[in-house]
Amino acid sequence: MSTISNVGSSQVQATQTQKLSPSEAKAAWEGVLNSAVSSEQKIKAKSSLAYLGDSRINRYKEKVSADMEKFVRENPNATAEEIQDAANKSVSKHRGYETTMKMANDYFMSKIMARGKELSQDMWG
Repeated sequence: MSTISNVGSSQVQATQTQKLSPSEAKAAWEGVLNSAVSSEQKIKAKSSLAYLGDSRINRYKEKVSADMEKFVRENPNATAEEIQDAANKSVSKHRGYETTMKMANDYFMSKIMARGKELSQDMWG
């Protein structure tokens, strides 16, 4: 049984019994990651990737890439659908983590700035 899966701009073909080549496996998860990043960078809400900034987005991509390379190594017979499902889970997990950390850091910095302003007013009247 042959399946064709559209992922981003690439197409991945696989059979249930045939293992994917490394390039096909990489195309399967990279399509998921690229579409998640490109669609969310246009939105400026706190729940989007644009809120994170470039350094966090790059760290997010690296973490998803590492997860998926590990998944493909550990599951050499995975189908394109299994790889895409794993990629979606990894994307969600790391997007949530990076967003939470950004919000925590922003909150912490706002508290530090408020405290600095308060001390400054106490000192200088």
